[in-house]
Amino acid sequence: ARNEQIKETLAARTGGQPLASADALRFLGHALADGTSQVAWLDLDWGALARFLPSAAGSRFDLLRHLRTTDSGGQENSSDLLRELQRLEPEELRQTLKSLLKDEVGSILRVEPEKLDENRSLLEVGMDSLMGVELMTSLENSLGITIPLMALSEGPTISRLAERLSHVVKPPENTEEAGESTLAATAKQLAVQHQVAGLSDEQVAELVADVKATSKAQ
Repeated sequence: ARNEQIKETLAARTGGQPLASADALRFLGHALADGTSQVAWLDLDWGALARFLPSAAGSRFDLLRHLRTTDSGGQENSSDLLRELQRLEPEELRQTLKSLLKDEVGSILRVEPEKLDENRSLLEVGMDSLMGVELMTSLENSLGITIPLMALSEGPTISRLAERLSHVVKPPENTEEAGESTLAATAKQLAVQHQVAGLSDEQVAELVADVKATSKAQ
C-alpha cells in the first residue's frame, strides 16, 4: 500500500484498483438495503484482467467480454489491424510483427522496446509463464487470431515468434507447404524439448517425413 510503483504495477497486471473507504461503505449500504447476501463490488479493468487470467475466456464471462468489446470497439479494431497485416508482403509482415512483439514484451517487462534483442530467448530477458499468457492473450485480442499453445514453449525469440505469427496471420496459399512448415517447426521444438542439439535441415526433413508417414498410416 505504501509503494506506489508496486501498486501501479499490480493494478496494470491484474486490472484491479483498490476501493476508497467511502465507496466500499456506500456499496455495503446498498447490499444491506437490498437484502443481498452474496455480492462483490470490484473496480476492475476487464481487459487487463483477461490478459492475466486464462479462465477469463470461459463462457461465464461472455457478458463482460461483450460489454468490453461494445464499449471499446475491440473486435472491429482487431479485424482492421488483421486486414492491414494480411496486405503486407512476407518480409514486411515479419518486420511489422517483430515491432509489435517488442512493444508488447516491453510493456509487460517494463523495458524500452528498442533495447530488446529479437534473437534472444524471452526467458533470458525475464519472461515467465504468467507473462507468456499475458503476451499471448494480448496478441490474440489485438490481432483477432488464435495462437497455438506451443508458440511460447522452450523460450522462443521475438524473431522466431514473429515468423510463427506470420503464418497464422497470413497462411501460405499452398496448404501442403503450410503443413510442412508447421511440421518442421514442431519437429525442431520437440528436438529442443528432448535436448537433441544441432539438428540439420536434412534431419528435420526426415522427422517431418516420419510424422507424415505415421499420420497417413493412422
